[in-house]
Amino acid sequence: MKSPPARARSLLAAAALAVAAYAVSTDDPTGPMLALVIGGAGVLLTSRLIGVAIPRLLIGLATLAVLLVTLARAASDGLDIHDFAQFVTWMMVIKVFDRRHPGDDAQLLSFSIFLAVASMLLSNGLVVALLSLLYLPCVAYAAMHLQLRLSHAKAQKLARRKAAEPARVPAIRTAAGVATGTALARTSLFALGMGFLFA
Repeated sequence: MKSPPARARSLLAAAALAVAAYAVSTDDPTGPMLALVIGGAGVLLTSRLIGVAIPRLLIGLATLAVLLVTLARAASDGLDIHDFAQFVTWMMVIKVFDRRHPGDDAQLLSFSIFLAVASMLLSNGLVVALLSLLYLPCVAYAAMHLQLRLSHAKAQKLARRKAAEPARVPAIRTAAGVATGTALARTSLFALGMGFLFA
């Protein structure tokens, strides 16, 4: 079995550490532990060895289900940091099954950051602190490789466009800024919207 490349390992390790930190910080670790198991299965199913492609319809339905459950909790009892962390955890699990483009990895990375912060807000225990220390180099390494990936993908896209239309001069853009900025901006705006539910 081929192991995933370093960039994928660092990203998945960061996501797993964020979920593990949440499992330690919460009073009921059943949900995050189940998320780790399902997420691990998702990594195996979508790996190059097996190569299962989850239909977009199923991804959309799962996302809608998580969103509806979260909104139902907000309408009944209101949301707290635990509910937000649960929402982010299951969004990460869904995103593990839907890593088709570098932008998907950017969203997974952003979700892991939100979950790591939520875990530190929930608990300042020693185990959470140790997991956070392990998380920081993983997320930094994953972010660095993600920037390189986005730059490479953008350069390839511009090269293909230039080869297909030799007479057309493509607009000059930063290689990584456009894709990264768009993915992170969408996730940040979404998180801000969820944050208003806590007010």
